[in-house]
Amino acid sequence: MTNFFRRCDRLGAPVSSSSAISVRVGSTLVTLSLLTVSAYGQTPDSLRNRDLTEVVVTATRSDSRRELVPQQINVLTRHDIAQTQAFDVTDLVKKLAAVNVIQYPSLSSGVGIRGFRPQFSGLNQRTLLLIDGRPAGATNLSTIGLNNVERVEVLKGPASALYGSQAMGGVINVITRRSRGPIRGNAFAEYGSFQTYQAGGNVGGNLTRRLDFDLSASYFKRAQDYKLGSGNFFRDKLNGDQAVKNYTNKPSETVDDRKDDGLTRPNTKLSYYSGSLRLGYQLGANWRVDVRGRSSSRKTSNRRVTLRTVPRSRA
Repeated sequence: MTNFFRRCDRLGAPVSSSSAISVRVGSTLVTLSLLTVSAYGQTPDSLRNRDLTEVVVTATRSDSRRELVPQQINVLTRHDIAQTQAFDVTDLVKKLAAVNVIQYPSLSSGVGIRGFRPQFSGLNQRTLLLIDGRPAGATNLSTIGLNNVERVEVLKGPASALYGSQAMGGVINVITRRSRGPIRGNAFAEYGSFQTYQAGGNVGGNLTRRLDFDLSASYFKRAQDYKLGSGNFFRDKLNGDQAVKNYTNKPSETVDDRKDDGLTRPNTKLSYYSGSLRLGYQLGANWRVDVRGRSSSRKTSNRRVTLRTVPRSRA
């Protein structure tokens, strides 16, 4: 219908002709009207509509059209990332992928899918984390910033036949950028409560006709221990100032729910950085090699943890 009216506006109103035949039956005159509408010989529309089919790779380990994949899969694109105020992959999947997430103050987080317990370390994980299709070795999504992420594919349901026993709950595949063309980049900086600030940026493009790269880095620091809020609107209105603690091997205990109001939590100062680098070289029409490396480090009031990924080539 839209194309028809567009053509009418361009070509003018349809041309029609009419004629009438009158026949007298007794004293009654019957008139038959004949209406003829001419059809257009229309030229092809200069504006073509193209359907860009979304392609996913996590479900079958090959390029597949999303509507042909039998498993449930969420694809979070760069547009989705830009629309959320997420700092890392944990925040992104928690808001948009409807998975079970547990987060700790020291930048540790775990994800659980299909009822499995969220984990961020250990050998018996049930949600597999991939970075560009390769196992990341852990599921601590807080170590992966979003500066250099192109999209995130979240496969829900068992995928052990393709990915092994760690994919019993599902798979999260983080796909990083592969920039081409002129070198472009962006940067951001933010400041908040408790002397919290964060900054980051990314840059990428072609260095030569065959050589391209992507570089990203982000930094987060909270220089002050954070303080819990005082007062709770619903608790105060409903007079629910008592809380009950239930134990497995002893009777439950009733405690004052207001005792932590306004409390400053010790040892919540922290700093964190992450960075990644990719170099790619186009060997030919169908062959290229990419070398990637990632590094992240976090420092809290009582410990320091450094995680690094050894770069390796992939043809």
